[in-house]
Amino acid sequence: MSYDTEEEQLITIKQFWSRHGNKILSVVICLILSFYGFRLWKQHTVNHISEASDLYQQMAELITSKQFGQNVTDEQHASFDHLFSTLEAEYADTSYMEYAYLLKVKQAIVKKDIQQAKTFLEILISKGKIADLRILATIRLARLLVSEGEIGAKSALVALDKIKNNITFNLLYYEVLGDAWFALDDFKQAHAAYKQAVDSADGQDDFHLLKLKLDNTVQVEELTE
Repeated sequence: MSYDTEEEQLITIKQFWSRHGNKILSVVICLILSFYGFRLWKQHTVNHISEASDLYQQMAELITSKQFGQNVTDEQHASFDHLFSTLEAEYADTSYMEYAYLLKVKQAIVKKDIQQAKTFLEILISKGKIADLRILATIRLARLLVSEGEIGAKSALVALDKIKNNITFNLLYYEVLGDAWFALDDFKQAHAAYKQAVDSADGQDDFHLLKLKLDNTVQVEELTE
């Protein structure tokens, strides 16, 4: 299209803007708002995760202190519980919540509240989104169950069977599996499990107790034959 005069060109532009100006402005405004909205959301997410990380770090530092493992006070337990409650109330959508459950398990064991420890492990197993943590929680639950005797050992085998095709922590898995079979006086199965655990420990320094368990199954088998 050609224009005879500059005035005709201006008139055409005005007509175009009159027809489409509001739409163009709306699109531009939406793009600007989307851009800054995304930046704000991204910054909020970063801050949200950072705050959750800080709470988890405080919990971890508290529960790994020497005092917490020995003469822990009610005040220390209360501080730990407050941190956990805050994390649960405001940051349950972060991965730090799942790791915090493992810290609560440790706290429960310090308090000798095995039932509470089992409860937190079961929550993590049923609701956790991090596969490795669910597997680790299952192994730790099985370990607690084995300590309860024959019935617990049978329950431990059931729990371990659910993760047998998805083993991440081989050494821990097979050691607890051996403990369960040993508690049920099935020493051949225990020996096989401990052997797999020892094989999985290749390159690791500290598995003296595991070797003792393996040797013990051989001795017990000989005595019971």
